[in-house]
Amino acid sequence: MKRCRSPYIVDIVAASNEESDEQKLVLEYMDCGDLRSYLDAKQNGEKTKMELTSLEVAWVVANALLDLHYNNLLHRDLKSHNILLSRDYYIKVSDLGISREYSTNMTHEMGTWYWMAPETIGDDQSYDYACDIYSFGIILSELDSLHEPYHDLKLNPFNILNGVKNGTLRPIFSKGCEDWLRELAEKCLAQNPHSRPTAIQIVDILRKIIEKSHSSISTKNLSHQLTSISCQWCMTSNPIVSKTCINCSNSLPDATEKLSIMLKRIAFAKERGLKLDMTILCLLCNQHHSIEMNECDICHEHLGMTDEMKLMALEFRLNNMSE
Repeated sequence: MKRCRSPYIVDIVAASNEESDEQKLVLEYMDCGDLRSYLDAKQNGEKTKMELTSLEVAWVVANALLDLHYNNLLHRDLKSHNILLSRDYYIKVSDLGISREYSTNMTHEMGTWYWMAPETIGDDQSYDYACDIYSFGIILSELDSLHEPYHDLKLNPFNILNGVKNGTLRPIFSKGCEDWLRELAEKCLAQNPHSRPTAIQIVDILRKIIEKSHSSISTKNLSHQLTSISCQWCMTSNPIVSKTCINCSNSLPDATEKLSIMLKRIAFAKERGLKLDMTILCLLCNQHHSIEMNECDICHEHLGMTDEMKLMALEFRLNNMSE
């Protein structure tokens, strides 16, 4: 890890000195577990501590590989279990215990079987950067299926590994799989290591995908930020119109306080370019007024919207904006 300090790789916080009888490391605390556990929870319909997109995960892992390979290092055990999650540090690649400097005679079977590249299986093992790229492709298949590779095959491990080695077996992608994910994964899972993209090529591919989808992604995320509120008791994120926490059932702030919070959030977001209709209509004179007003300044009719109704209207407009 000292050879490769990267924002995409779990960092060392402290280490025992050289004189210590037992060498120990203190790493960043990743409080949301690993990607494999996250995908298992999603598969079972369970609540997760954070929400991720496949593109976010792919971007982080690809950049971690880029930093490793730039420093002449291989990971050699890249899998969903070694991608850690945190609400503070986001997503990071971990378990570099078997990572080592690349050399042309590297032939030790180390990675977990189903994530291993075909050229690393059997007696004629061969390791280079392309092995990590193959493992990255397997992780992409997990992001699509939510399952570990080959979970649905009634084959023993030997037959599965033999199929991988011979090039006759690869993960199958779902009909609903995003095009970019399937296309990139298929390139990474190529039988010939020289046909796989490099880490820098993958990052360039993902950068173009992000740039293309940036507007819709950022709008969706912004909508979620504006229309949610955290419970002060358990810190669970709730829809802003909720009256009690969906997790601990404690009371959330009243509608007036939540409306005030949302209006401040929207004002800040407008400074960053958000465009949102912030008016309500007077039903008597048909004039538009700021949603903060309670009485029409033309006909002096009460506008008829409570703070709770205003809150619901803003949430509705923001959610429709992101679709």
